[in-house]
Amino acid sequence: MATYRLSSFYAAGQHWRCFSVIGAEETDPAMQIVPDSPTIPMTPELLAVAKRVVWFQPPRTTLRNPQHFLAYLMTYGTLDDVTTVLTSIGEQPLIHALDDPLPGIFDARSWRFWHLKLKGHEAPPLPKRFAAASSLGFPGK
Repeated sequence: MATYRLSSFYAAGQHWRCFSVIGAEETDPAMQIVPDSPTIPMTPELLAVAKRVVWFQPPRTTLRNPQHFLAYLMTYGTLDDVTTVLTSIGEQPLIHALDDPLPGIFDARSWRFWHLKLKGHEAPPLPKRFAAASSLGFPGK
C-alpha cells in the first residue's frame, strides 16, 4: 500500500495541493499538482466510479486530481455514477470544476447541461484546448 504526503503552497494567487506518493507500486507520476478543491475520499464506490469514467489511468491516480475526475464524471458518468459522487462530496466540487474547467474534456451537451443544473444559467463558450495555436502559426478552424 502506498503512503501519500500532502503539501500545500501558494502560487499565482491560488492555493495548490501537491501529493507525493511514497513507495507507490502504481506506474503513475509520483507528483500530482491540483488546484485547490476538496480532496475526494478513496472509498470503494468512488474508486469504482473513477475506474469507469477515467478508463485510461488507475483509479487512485484519478481521485488524486479532483478537477480532472469531476470533468470526466460530468462528461462520461452515468446517473448512478453522478449520484454516488454527489452523495459522497456534494455539489460544490462540481461547481468548482465548472468554474475552472480543463480544456478538451467537456462536450457541448454536457457543458450546457451542468451549467444549467448547477449554476442555473446558460453556459459560456467551451474552453479551448489550444486558444493561442493560431498565434503560433498553427492552422485552426
